Amino acid sequence: MVVELSRESALKQIVAADLPDRHPVRLLRDIYQREQRSNRFDLPDFETFMGDNSQELLDFCLVLEPVPGDPYIDFTVQSKGAQIPGIEAAEAAPGELYTHRIAEGLAQERLMELASCIVLKTSRLTKATSARHSTLSVKVYRGVFPVWQVARKRSAAILMIAPRYAEL
Repeated sequence: MVVELSRESALKQIVAADLPDRHPVRLLRDIYQREQRSNRFDLPDFETFMGDNSQELLDFCLVLEPVPGDPYIDFTVQSKGAQIPGIEAAEAAPGELYTHRIAEGLAQERLMELASCIVLKTSRLTKATSARHSTLSVKVYRGVFPVWQVARKRSAAILMIAPRYAEL
């Protein structure tokens, strides 16, 4: 199946001030910033960070762990929220590759974003359209928040995706 991708599909970096005050991505970004400042390690602790957040916020999140991929890197889904746009998100099973549920033409850019946030140990905010096949026209705000999983001794990325109209 060939999917036509619009220019709005590409990630456009934004800053927190571009997000509405009550948007889930803005709220999680503010919490992440506080955790990052108070943490004596390079990245916030995953378990603490997840425990400090409401289920309402976490419902917009995918937790992704880097793994070898084709050609270079991919991410496995560790957990998924119930409010992520796209039916494919509901079907994603823990351990499944992130790229199995997104449009092929968007995969490389999305993978690079996730990997670079982990390597650079920095969060990133973007706007785009959803990368999932069933919701390619849904405009979303996104946040990538790298964390350290103490129990697994590995980094991970929390990817938050919420429609632009979402508000908590």
